[in-house]
Amino acid sequence: MVVLRQGRTGTSAFGWLHGWLDDNVDDHVIERVVSSALPLSAPRDRVRYIAELRVRGHGVISVWVEVDKKPSRDAADDEPFGVVTAYCKLPSRTVRRTSARAGSTTRCSE
Repeated sequence: MVVLRQGRTGTSAFGWLHGWLDDNVDDHVIERVVSSALPLSAPRDRVRYIAELRVRGHGVISVWVEVDKKPSRDAADDEPFGVVTAYCKLPSRTVRRTSARAGSTTRCSE
């Protein structure tokens, strides 16, 4: 089970608000990646899911979802914290709405 919390943007961002507003990844894309990719070990005892999706106008984009399976004080319960972040990667750069390197806004929504 992977929890996708509402979360927040800005400092200490996490959850679907962070994925959507900060990194341009729709919640249904996060769900698709987590449900179809095998979990990989990631730094800070997290789990990473990676899938390649075809995005209209951009060809194939890798979507990375990072999950923390431990409880956190940022959550109101004792369940695993869940999705920390999700972001898109083009073959040679990370796509973020605020990134000068990205050039234009790319939303990972299939």
